[in-house]
Amino acid sequence: MTITDEFVRVTRAHPCVICGRPDWCLSDREESPAKAICAREPSPRRWGGAGWMHILRDDHTPRRPRVYTVENDPDFGDLARRYQEQVNERDARHFAYSLGLSYESLVLLGLGRSSNCWIFPMSGSRGICGIRTRFPDGSKRAIKGSKQGLFIPNDRDPGRTVVFTEGPTDCAALLDVSLDAIGRPSCHGGARVAQEIIRRDKPAEAIVFADRDDAGRQGAEQFLSHVELCVPRAKIIFPPEGIKDVRAWRQAGATREDILALIGEMAL
Repeated sequence: MTITDEFVRVTRAHPCVICGRPDWCLSDREESPAKAICAREPSPRRWGGAGWMHILRDDHTPRRPRVYTVENDPDFGDLARRYQEQVNERDARHFAYSLGLSYESLVLLGLGRSSNCWIFPMSGSRGICGIRTRFPDGSKRAIKGSKQGLFIPNDRDPGRTVVFTEGPTDCAALLDVSLDAIGRPSCHGGARVAQEIIRRDKPAEAIVFADRDDAGRQGAEQFLSHVELCVPRAKIIFPPEGIKDVRAWRQAGATREDILALIGEMAL
């Protein structure tokens, strides 16, 4: 028996239930598949050269996530909750595994699921103000009408040191080692909300964990110029030479102690 005896190619009429694309991927049946082989979205089970195996709902009646219509003035808090209700834990754990992160850290950041992407809510001073999307190819966008905010963990326990990362997945990498982390929307933006958080929580120091590239450095320097006005100590730190960002450093084996040592060394 070959793979094409058990699986059929996806089509425009029946796209991949994992990545939403109409080509390359396979499923065991066109309607309500129980298994899918996605060529784009990783899982712990590699299936030869065809892609990654995804076992769908145990009752073999997977629920295809809906795409919600966004009004001119959307309630992003309600929208985020609806996307969170669509998360299948098995798929979310596969997604976390592909990023080298824990499922739990992504849940803390409000992970949700749309029809063909994962979502992360962004928070401003008055609650959730926008939604960031992440597609299987790694591209990132925002739902129409979103305002730039920060990626703030749901049960955040403020500490003496708050670490601002670039994006939600870098933030999740630090949550995995129990650090007080908040994600910036990108290498730019989020400074005003960060100032409000610092004034409220009164940490002893703020660390800006920047990506090791020119855009990361420039954005971190601009962000630092705002947050250092509100905190006794503020510094920029970078991952070790040759490593792009904190998530890549964690994937390379960095421990909580390694990260704390870097923070302590550069924050003195």
